[in-house]
Amino acid sequence: MSDQDGGDGPDRGGGSWFPEPTAMQPQQGAGDGPGGPGGPHRSSGTKLLTYALLFVALVGVSLYLRSGHKQSGATTGSSPGPTDEIIAPHLDASWLGPVCTDAEPGKGFTVQAGYTSTAGVVAAWEDALSEGQVTSSASTLPIVAPVGVCYIDGPWKVPAEVAQQYAQHGLTPDRGVVVVLQDQPAGQAQIGQPFIVSHKQLDLVRPYVPPQRPASPTATSSP
Repeated sequence: MSDQDGGDGPDRGGGSWFPEPTAMQPQQGAGDGPGGPGGPHRSSGTKLLTYALLFVALVGVSLYLRSGHKQSGATTGSSPGPTDEIIAPHLDASWLGPVCTDAEPGKGFTVQAGYTSTAGVVAAWEDALSEGQVTSSASTLPIVAPVGVCYIDGPWKVPAEVAQQYAQHGLTPDRGVVVVLQDQPAGQAQIGQPFIVSHKQLDLVRPYVPPQRPASPTATSSP
């Protein structure tokens, strides 16, 4: 059956197709014969030329498609995916991972960092941060008790008057410092309520004992 009726050729993949290689039919003439110009020698040469041209065309298409695939892969690989935007929190101890995650109040909260310390250091640190207005939950523990602090950012809820004070200064109470006990399972490690501030007020620092302020001179009355 001839392919010269205008029908589609077989699918070769890669978005293009080629007809089955067939020998060109020589025109029958007076000089065509076994020894003439249209004889077997010319037919064999025509076959070889046809196969060679088809082979070169197939190799060219293959190289073109392979080059396009590599360029597409390189472009796709250079685009940052969602996982590239996720930054893992800094935790200086592995046990802080599950307890800090468990301390997240719910959706919209993210652990930013976690540090190990002792109850005495954390209590002094939080008391200094609040300027004595808040008593640290770590103050109920022995000063040498091993604890950790979890920095958790999110939409923390505070009393309306506190939120108003923050708003007056252009701040949002969006950072909570949660004290957790070491060697306690998740769900039982948190101590007391979180200490809530704005992330603009408190960086992700390790708790430390703040330097003591010089005592104010005491007024005395003359005898």
